[in-house]
Formats: sequence, structure tokens, C-alpha cells
Amino acid sequence: MYKMPDQKQDISTYRGIDTSKAYEEWQKEQDELERTRKKQEPPKQEPRIIQVQTDINPEDYIFLEGKTGKCEYPDTLIKMKKGLFDMDWNEQHEQLSQNGMHMLTIRKFVDFLNLLKTGKAYDGNGNRISERELDSILDDILTALRNPWRAEYLDAYFEEKNGVLHINYNHRIKNGKLIALNSEPLEECLMRDKVPGINLDSWLKTADKHGLPTTRTKNGDLYYWHPRENRVAGFYADSNWAVLDCDWDPESSYPSIGVHACVDAHAR
Repeated sequence: MYKMPDQKQDISTYRGIDTSKAYEEWQKEQDELERTRKKQEPPKQEPRIIQVQTDINPEDYIFLEGKTGKCEYPDTLIKMKKGLFDMDWNEQHEQLSQNGMHMLTIRKFVDFLNLLKTGKAYDGNGNRISERELDSILDDILTALRNPWRAEYLDAYFEEKNGVLHINYNHRIKNGKLIALNSEPLEECLMRDKVPGINLDSWLKTADKHGLPTTRTKNGDLYYWHPRENRVAGFYADSNWAVLDCDWDPESSYPSIGVHACVDAHAR
């Protein structure tokens, strides 16, 4: 019959190896592996709680972070789906203003497209939007060679002042009149039509502070009509082409021309 030893077996070494030191080395290796893993993980984005000045459903909107500097604008919530169809440019502004909202400027539109193309965006509640949903929104805006015609007005009115063409934007209704909070001369933008065209990705990278293409923008398939006096901007795509049009009649209205309503947002 086997008899247990009176004393505990010494296991401080095994085959000449100090087991306590071996364990310490192993633990150090595990700690280092864990630190490396955490460094490689993408940072977690904390949900941002958004305050807005109007009554909306935040989950129907995409959060666009504001900018500082020459392209300055505040944090903005942009509605995922277009609305206010079959209205002209002025009527859309009036309707948006009644609801405490406004129209996308060309600069915000460029940054909105860039955000959609990253495949990583959040709604007004700070929840991640699926890549599938973002791709669907982008496809509806950009994809040519399919029907129906999809179009939207943008917040830019071109006006000549003292012989210099200006862009008026950030329009709001004040005392019953539509006025531009910003009016600036066009400086860097491309002032000739490209039919075709300009390269979409190049435009999104080289756009000037107003969001317009420049002479640095490469050639491509996206049609472009340059700014002209007393005209407005819009973007559309159909079975033939996709177009950035800065020669649009502000009194035009069609069932397919809508707008991505947006509202200033304030994180807290």
C-alpha cells in the first residue's frame, strides 16, 4: 500500500529549473502580449449625446463633426433620407426654416460624402450606423447609369458684386426674407465646365474652402458646370451621368429634386 510522505514534496525546481522564476517570466510575456493587443485594437468611440434646437428623431440623422479654420462650421446632424421633393430652391429653404433646419452647403456636402465613404459614421444618438446603410445612402447620391433621376439642391447662390462673382451660403429666413449669413468672393474654384469631367475622389480631396473643385482637381467622369451669376448649386445622378451643377435655376422644381435636411448639433 502506497504511503504518503510525511513532508510536502519540494517543487521549487523542476529538472534544474527554478519554477518560481519561470512563472514570473511567463507572466511577463502574457502581460506584454496583452499590452500589444490593446495597442492594436481600434479606440472605442464613446457615444455622443447630442442636443439640437428642434424636435427630430436623432436615429434618422448622421452626425458630421464640425470644422474649424477656413472651412469652419458647427457639428451637424444630416438626415439620412432626402425630403421636400417637388419644391424649388427657395421653397425648400422656407420649409426647412419653419422646422428649424437648413440645407447642406457644398462644403458640408463634400465632407458628408467623405464621411460616407469611410464606412464609419454614427447617428444622432451616438450609435454606429451599419456599413450597408452608409453604402446605400452613398449609392443613392452618386451612382450614375441607373434610374430614376436622383437630385438635391445645395446651399449656394452665386451673385456678382462689384464685378466679382461671390458665393452666398448659410441661408436663413430672417424677418420673412431669405438671407445669406456668408457671402465671399470665389477665389480658387475651377471656372470652366468639365463635361466630362472631374474625378470624384480628387474633388473630395482638393475641394476649396467652399467645397468647389479647383485647378488641382484631376480629370474624370463626374460632370461639372461652373458657377454662374444668379444661379444655385445642386448635385444629381441618372442613367447617363452624375453632375455637380453650379448653373441651376433656383426656380426649378421636379419630383426628383429633394434635399438632405440638416440641423446644428451641440454635444454635451
